[in-house]
Amino acid sequence: LFTEIRDMQVTTRSLEEALSAFGKYLPRTVVRVLLKNNQLHHLGMAQCNVAIHFSDIVNFTGIAEALSSTQLIQVVGEYLQEMSMIIISTGGTIDKFIGDAIMSYWNAPDPV
Repeated sequence: LFTEIRDMQVTTRSLEEALSAFGKYLPRTVVRVLLKNNQLHHLGMAQCNVAIHFSDIVNFTGIAEALSSTQLIQVVGEYLQEMSMIIISTGGTIDKFIGDAIMSYWNAPDPV
């Protein structure tokens, strides 16, 4: 019994480390979909049509120069929060935040 429990602990730790490693290269939502669909062991590429979206704040430099750092953090935080909610609610995946910009995509790994 103790050997089985120890084996389960080792397996669980290995899984956590693997997921952590995947999380460095893939958005968490993608890792969750791959886990849910039991696809982690079938990683590869598949051809599909995707929609890629880039957005940023127009005249960000001018806005940043006109606001205090506290105001700027609030404005950018609100923008990124609202955009993130829209992307996620429509089935998109946020790939990355690049300063005031967001890169996102739809239709991968799950079709929308």
